[in-house]
Amino acid sequence: MTYQTKSFAICPYSVIPMRKLSQAKSPMVSQVLFGELVIVLKNKHSGWSYVRCVDDGFEAWVQKSQILFLKEKQFEKAKANNSYALELVQNIMGEDGVIPIPIAASLPAFDGILLRIGKKKYNYTGQALNPDALDLNEDMLVNICRRYLHSPCLIGGRSPFGIDSAGLVYNIFRMLGKDLSRNLAEQIKQGRLVDFAANATVGDLAYFYDENGVINHAGIILKDQKIIHADGSVRIDKIDHVGIYNVDLKKYTHSLRLIKRHFDFQKVDV
Repeated sequence: MTYQTKSFAICPYSVIPMRKLSQAKSPMVSQVLFGELVIVLKNKHSGWSYVRCVDDGFEAWVQKSQILFLKEKQFEKAKANNSYALELVQNIMGEDGVIPIPIAASLPAFDGILLRIGKKKYNYTGQALNPDALDLNEDMLVNICRRYLHSPCLIGGRSPFGIDSAGLVYNIFRMLGKDLSRNLAEQIKQGRLVDFAANATVGDLAYFYDENGVINHAGIILKDQKIIHADGSVRIDKIDHVGIYNVDLKKYTHSLRLIKRHFDFQKVDV
């Protein structure tokens, strides 16, 4: 039985799965990281909630026991958050123990030391990133990208312990203050088209298609015709007008469809 509701919740754990169906065996389609907010659209008596992520509108099922329901005032305070964890993994400490949180996790109501999840306070001593206070440049973007190197691929993943190509792009751009969709089909509608691969610059997003012409892969362009992307693991390969050239396999693995620009950096060495 399903009953309709509309309430607010937050992820109080390191990371929780979002599933296509309200079943533990259902495929994972995304993840919610610590501190991220969701709107609960409906609940099932079987213990599942259908939620919409506040940041990008992505919708799927989560286990009700894995989210913490908030009052509207708590939700609004957390929603004003603009800080993200920059450490690959960092423990936060609270009265009831520690929670390891991954890079790109949200830090609700963060004042530089303390953050709040509902009524609980936690201490965070790692590096944090506030996109509103950034003097963003190519170096910073590349350094953040490189923190994900060697993270294994995981369909639906968004953490350094498992991430897919869309999740990698989404996480990094979100930390830098860019509203980007979690879904590749929606991502490609955003940004400004770059006409030729030779004109691509650091921070541009490249998209690739399969044998059926469906966009199925994405990556972030770096300097010197290189790209960082999640393929087996997060890695750096070469890119040209044909696509991605895997430097280990010595062959093209992905066919280039289009390139989109979201940043206009002044030229610096990367």
